[in-house]
Amino acid sequence: VESLMCRTPVVTTRNVGIWPELETSGAAKIVAPEAGAFASAIAQVLGDEAGRRAMGERGREFVSRFLDPDRVLGELVEMYRSAAESRTSPVMAGQEA
Repeated sequence: VESLMCRTPVVTTRNVGIWPELETSGAAKIVAPEAGAFASAIAQVLGDEAGRRAMGERGREFVSRFLDPDRVLGELVEMYRSAAESRTSPVMAGQEA
């Protein structure tokens, strides 16, 4: 994420938790976790200056949206609200208080 924010093109795999978002945004190249796949993707990125710059800009835009403080805070508030609403008291669960 730090590299993306610095407009550095990223090559990664599906072993990264946010790979679907990265792939959809065009912020990173997603490859098989194999040396040859990495080498090929890196060579492709390095060989295309305009594409590399565009990918870097998409990466920065992605991080700006993905880690927007208001969005993240809203998701955390909703997560805690949902957890609080679904909480079962010990008495309700058949246990004595």
